[in-house]
Amino acid sequence: MHAHISKINYFHTNYMEKDQHQFISMIYNIRNSYFLENGPYLINDNLIVYLNDEKKQVCVHNINSSTTGDGVYIDGRIYITRSSSICQLDLRTKNLIQLERLTSNSRCSSIAAMENFLLFIDKRDILWKMDVKTQEVEVLGFEQCYFIFTFLDKVLLECRINDEKVVILGQFKNGRITELNRLSGELGGKTYWSDNHGVSLLRPANQIIDMNTCALMQQNDKITRDHQFFHKVLGATYFPDFSEQLSKQFLKHITRQQRADEYIQSLNQPHEKKILFLQLDIEENSKEFHKVNYKFIHIYRQNCQKLQSNYQLQKTLLQMCVELFECKGIDCFE
Repeated sequence: MHAHISKINYFHTNYMEKDQHQFISMIYNIRNSYFLENGPYLINDNLIVYLNDEKKQVCVHNINSSTTGDGVYIDGRIYITRSSSICQLDLRTKNLIQLERLTSNSRCSSIAAMENFLLFIDKRDILWKMDVKTQEVEVLGFEQCYFIFTFLDKVLLECRINDEKVVILGQFKNGRITELNRLSGELGGKTYWSDNHGVSLLRPANQIIDMNTCALMQQNDKITRDHQFFHKVLGATYFPDFSEQLSKQFLKHITRQQRADEYIQSLNQPHEKKILFLQLDIEENSKEFHKVNYKFIHIYRQNCQKLQSNYQLQKTLLQMCVELFECKGIDCFE
């Protein structure tokens, strides 16, 4: 498939604001962790942390060993990679265990989350999925995979096919990935070391990939992206110039997805997070109200039409009665 030009707004001004926190050293994200207590969460060496209001790192959990890439949150658990191992941290019990059946390819982005599935690239570079509810594991049909990123319902894979590196973009639905686009090249610079929530850099073209549209942006990227910046929703990103736009899309998606998450809903959410779930409920209830209201109005109009028809019928019958009475009166007179 040929690359299409993305329609996403391209802008790179005002991202070096005074209150924009820049990380000195590389840090990993825990994807989908915004609604966790004080989230989003980050991984700094062997510590799971969050940034407080003063942008100081506060430790949430010590995982005792350095990780090799981003972690992901699904259904009350955080999944992380340690070399070729995948571990699970239960946030209720704080127990950290190694998942014996699962392996990682040891690269910096080898796991991801979609719906109730953990996606992972094993040590043979094969892409798999595990249903976190049933623990069932199934291969997804992509081999020689190096990296995986996800955004909304989209998946990005860097693979090697016929001795050529390619970036595959697809949609994840009902446990399957449908390929939508394929780009020649590889993920470039430092930007693929951690998740950037919806954008990636393609080399050698030096163009930005918009994961939401599965397309390349028209302009070549002119920014040196060698440091991460903090965003209050997305966490650490090499693309702060896109954060505000991407965070709005991400929030809608994650709010809808985690509304049924029992662990998330058991937390005492601050007002700014609680209101997101409330707004979603109001929005959906409003749609139902409009459906009911429209149905009521439709029935009311039908009844009005029937009443109008009955009125016309009554008027016609009355007129006929008057005419008959007049005729009878004339006959009697004659």
